[in-house]
Amino acid sequence: MKSISIQLQAQFLGHKDAIYALCPTENPNEFFSAGGDGRIVRWNIDHFETGNVLASLPETIYKIRFNPASQILLAGTRFGNLYQFELQSNKLISSQKLNGDIFALIFDRDNNILAGTSEGYIYRLACQTLEIMDVRKISDKSCRALMLRNDILISGWSDGMIRMHQLGSLSIGTEHFAHQPSTFCLWENSLTGDVVSGGRDAHLKIWAIDKPDQFQELQSIPAHNFTVNSICGLAPSHFATGSRDKTIKIWDSSSYSLLKVIDYERYKLHTHSINTLLYLPDYDLLISGGDDKRINAIRISPAELSV
Repeated sequence: MKSISIQLQAQFLGHKDAIYALCPTENPNEFFSAGGDGRIVRWNIDHFETGNVLASLPETIYKIRFNPASQILLAGTRFGNLYQFELQSNKLISSQKLNGDIFALIFDRDNNILAGTSEGYIYRLACQTLEIMDVRKISDKSCRALMLRNDILISGWSDGMIRMHQLGSLSIGTEHFAHQPSTFCLWENSLTGDVVSGGRDAHLKIWAIDKPDQFQELQSIPAHNFTVNSICGLAPSHFATGSRDKTIKIWDSSSYSLLKVIDYERYKLHTHSINTLLYLPDYDLLISGGDDKRINAIRISPAELSV
């Protein structure tokens, strides 16, 4: 395993419950966090002692997403409420009720919103107004992850499936069983063009996806001891995974070989499940949030990772 040094740069404390979501802001040295306490907090990595609370919602927040084009921040919650905040004014500008907990949330290329829920629905909503433009019932199980790859919408589900959708209609192009019992996260490897999935079976799966009806499993990797909750790209040739087993692992993007295991015993980062990861490229920092209410910022040998 390659020698990589780990340095804890900052720890962000203040949330009263588990951290489920991280996302960037309009500033490269800041990020948002959200979780079980219903708070959305803006943090600055240069002044990490205190965060600024953007909103306090009356329910658990599972997903937040920032759109730099519109300066809009989205928050999806446990009871199906989708909230939209304008960052210039720091005000709530609209909200919408969806059917089921909101576990997946992304923007498409037209700045419309795609949301996946625990009741098996995928929604398309208009930015600003949150008007429901389209909705499809896909499964009786939860939609856990959404991602775009070219003009293909890819979804991960609690029935273990990965599904390909025509983006315009949300109709299913093809589907494959991926993880037993649930697919939790998806990530596109920009170095190889592969799609990487993580699941409750603790595996990573590597997929070649060319069109909605062309889908091939290339590799299956026993990556962690428990659920893979998050996958995050680092420098172009590396990525990180975070798991319920309380570890972060660093991987080579070209060979998918394991480079580093970051655990609590050696690095004192997280005592419970790691739920979400975010990379701040301008500062070479990996941000992690977990069930222990902690947010950590770590530097992972930037010089080595960039080769």
